[in-house]
Amino acid sequence: MLANDYSIKAQIHETTPDDIYPPCSDGLNKESGGREIEAILNSISPEQAVPESLELALAWGARDNTTIVSAAC
Repeated sequence: MLANDYSIKAQIHETTPDDIYPPCSDGLNKESGGREIEAILNSISPEQAVPESLELALAWGARDNTTIVSAAC
């Protein structure tokens, strides 16, 4: 049985053709700041963003499993 102590946060945003969506587990965003992730995503290709983001999480001392997927539209 699952506990009922969870919540879901959702936001709706306008999108543009150059938007980048970095779905990741909390192992990344707990350890690094949003500005660092944004800088990586804005400076390199989506294919390069995954290993760079993982390196960032490890440099910040990742204490949790980290899952990163990079998608561009």
